[in-house]
Amino acid sequence: MDSRIFTPIEFYRHLCGSIRAMPVMMRAQRKDLISKAFNEKIMLAVTQVNGCRYCSWFHTRVALKEGISKTEIHTLLGGEFDGADEGEILALLYAQHYADTGGKPTVESRKKLCETYGRERARAIEASIKAITVGNIYGIAIDGLMRRLKWKRMKGSKLVNELGIVFGSLLMFPVALLHSLVKHV
Repeated sequence: MDSRIFTPIEFYRHLCGSIRAMPVMMRAQRKDLISKAFNEKIMLAVTQVNGCRYCSWFHTRVALKEGISKTEIHTLLGGEFDGADEGEILALLYAQHYADTGGKPTVESRKKLCETYGRERARAIEASIKAITVGNIYGIAIDGLMRRLKWKRMKGSKLVNELGIVFGSLLMFPVALLHSLVKHV
């Protein structure tokens, strides 16, 4: 699995977006707008694009517990949607597109997502995508550091980015939280 490489600035941008999306995710869980199984499929679709092996392992385990077949998980992690529920395919394609564009999907794709799922459910889908993106970026940075310690450097990764994301997150989180709150006022 090839991992995408991110910078601390990209991590911070995604972290702010994820923090702003948290109330949407919490409301979606309370209202059961997205089933746990569907949410895991979204997580796997994004993880496949970003290439975080830790997230891939974790969300595969959760997906199995949610009743998703090994075949469907394998297919999702291969970037395909054979056998996926017709009502989920557009969201999974959007999740891939969101990850492919670095969190900058086209206006048309977001409009189609809202038309298909309704505004509230579309926002919940996007909130899940934002959450896993932050998890992927952090996991990839940790993986890069761990590989570096074993003298097996991750292709394209830089120590400054790995350290900036892993240890910088301790400073970034409170700043991003304040930034997100201020931006909403």
